[in-house]
Amino acid sequence: MLSGFGGAAAPIHQSFSVDEGFLEFGGALVEDKPGIKSLVMDAGYRHSKYTTSAGSINTGKFELQYQPTTDLRLRGSYQRATRAPNLIELFILRWSV
Repeated sequence: MLSGFGGAAAPIHQSFSVDEGFLEFGGALVEDKPGIKSLVMDAGYRHSKYTTSAGSINTGKFELQYQPTTDLRLRGSYQRATRAPNLIELFILRWSV
């Protein structure tokens, strides 16, 4: 079918578009204080609007880094992400099953 490299490529006369907006921010919250060598925060938000059945999707991330001493750093993060289907997945594979 269409798996692997080097095989025949089926013509696809379809398209889709996406409009996106994003915001990212971060920086040091505390530096060089007793018990806190560094405390850094990083966050981001993305809004994507597809012309396919995916519609509108919101994703985001948040990360906190805590460094109590020069030799130790702890990091925790949370992220929600999605992947839009490519043209083959949208317009060929769903009809071949």
